[in-house]
Amino acid sequence: MMKSTMRWMGVFALLSMAGCSSQNLSGTYMARDDHGAALLQLTENQGQQVMGSMVLIQVKPNGQAERTDISITGGTVDANGHSLVLTMKSNELFGQAQNVSGQISGTGIDLMMPGGNAHFSPAKSQEFDATINALVEAGKQQQQLQDRAKRMAEDVRHVSELTQALSAYNTRILSSTQGPEVARRQEEQLVEAARKDRSLMQDLEAKHQDYPAGQVRYRIEQLVFQMGQIKFQVDQVLQQGNEHLSEFDKGLANSPCAASARIDGCDGLAKEQERYATTRAKVKSNLSQLSSDIQRNEAAIDAINKQ
Repeated sequence: MMKSTMRWMGVFALLSMAGCSSQNLSGTYMARDDHGAALLQLTENQGQQVMGSMVLIQVKPNGQAERTDISITGGTVDANGHSLVLTMKSNELFGQAQNVSGQISGTGIDLMMPGGNAHFSPAKSQEFDATINALVEAGKQQQQLQDRAKRMAEDVRHVSELTQALSAYNTRILSSTQGPEVARRQEEQLVEAARKDRSLMQDLEAKHQDYPAGQVRYRIEQLVFQMGQIKFQVDQVLQQGNEHLSEFDKGLANSPCAASARIDGCDGLAKEQERYATTRAKVKSNLSQLSSDIQRNEAAIDAINKQ
């Protein structure tokens, strides 16, 4: 019948108000637990017929309140005024009517609600509002604690992942024995081969041996093409190397440890950051040397090809 049921637990506070008696149930009543509250408003006529409404407020863990409005379309009180039956229907679309029975006592009304028994004590609507506000505030505080714990867990995970990635990068770079000299040797070999071919081509041209001179010219152009392939690979290495450094620089700058070194794992990250200073210097030096070498050797072979 109701969008969400409420579990009634504990001892409910008894709130004083005139209007609950064996003679007439007309009045306002409230029930509450740790998760919400219900406001019951009844009007009983002389024929012991009862009409009214109920408002259910359930507070979620994040402090948001969910409201359900219920109409009491009919109800009867027994002749002795000790028990009653209320016909309740949710105001939501397709809400189904349901009979709810209860007992009347000097302290209020006990209703056998679908989610469990609920004791409704005489109250004022202002007390209901105050109760809901207090529950909402408590829910928000609880959510803030949960959010803080979640953020702390995420920070620890982020620090751990960054430490592992940085450690692997440091180890790979610092243990590598290959440097820019590998590419430089290949480039210089191409330049030297082009220079020799150029000298040979000039000799052939001087002897008017055009066909073999043309073959040597073609070979020089192939050497230029190979230099272009090396440059393409070097450019990729330069881009990837700078991107790696940029990512780690950004990751360290935005690391939770930059704001608070007390987070679990920050000591380990600090050690890897010290190694990264050496790693970064090595990478920057290698990238600079790669860039300088390819520019010099590409210019040299282009000059040979244009002679």
